[in-house]
Amino acid sequence: MYQKIDGNKFIIDKNYRVTIFSDSLLRLEFSEQGVFDDALPVILEPDFSKDPQFRVQTDDGKFIVTTDCFELVLLPDGRM
Repeated sequence: MYQKIDGNKFIIDKNYRVTIFSDSLLRLEFSEQGVFDDALPVILEPDFSKDPQFRVQTDDGKFIVTTDCFELVLLPDGRM
């Protein structure tokens, strides 16, 4: 269901990408073609040099990211 492509980037069902920048900030992307923009977003503060602490799991087809600040549950059809 998902593929880890970097320390904090995941491709989900070929059409979604989740990038985790910190315990409280992430980027969700959707692409019908499965092509994603690798340019870094403009983030001025704070410095995200510390690796984010998170846990990724799947349950009944759901993709779940949990940090100290949030839990994201992405359903198989892309709904949250």
